[in-house]
Amino acid sequence: MRKPVIANAVARAMAERSKRTGINQDRVLLELAKLGFVNATDVINMDEATIQGTANRDDTAAIQSVKVKRIPTEDGGIVEREVRLHDKLKALEQMGRHLGMFDDKLRLDGAVSLSFVDDLESE
Repeated sequence: MRKPVIANAVARAMAERSKRTGINQDRVLLELAKLGFVNATDVINMDEATIQGTANRDDTAAIQSVKVKRIPTEDGGIVEREVRLHDKLKALEQMGRHLGMFDDKLRLDGAVSLSFVDDLESE
């Protein structure tokens, strides 16, 4: 990748793939924003553990899974529901990294003075 010819060829191939697939940084960032900024109460009816009828497509994009378990009983049955959203914290972290908000590199800055002492006796 140090040679300009190779770096340019790789960049050109990546740009062509992005155009062909429709996948680019903007699209990925927008999808992460859907996960990171969703309000769970806009998606989930907390009393019934169901998806809100008023939830829009951007909000429902944050749903990771929906589980419904029916347990028959003598009284008719019990229904257990679970609606899980994608990891909000992870999405926010990935967006923050993209924006350069986090720097995991250890930086050591400062002035250091050195002095050499000859403590050997001359013979």
